[in-house]
Amino acid sequence: MRWVWIDKFVAFEPQKRAVAVKNVTLAGDPVCDHFPGFPVMPQTLMIEGMAQTAGILVGQARDFSENVVLAKIRNARFEACAHPGDRIEYEARVVQ
Repeated sequence: MRWVWIDKFVAFEPQKRAVAVKNVTLAGDPVCDHFPGFPVMPQTLMIEGMAQTAGILVGQARDFSENVVLAKIRNARFEACAHPGDRIEYEARVVQ
């Protein structure tokens, strides 16, 4: 993994649930360069942060013995843009 799009885990229940956060800052190039004059966190990177959160949860459940890959996103909906100063919270749950 070249870049990590989460800052820390605030909850982790092995094989059940993980909650991670990302603090959006101007220090990250993708945020300040995405739209010049209108800094936002690109939605694709928000999806990557969610995938990393879920990937670590599933990877831990399998003792990190194999690679975990997000293969498909059926639906993604964003309620608002994430601007510098915002905090994004990702929650992943194992359902099967």
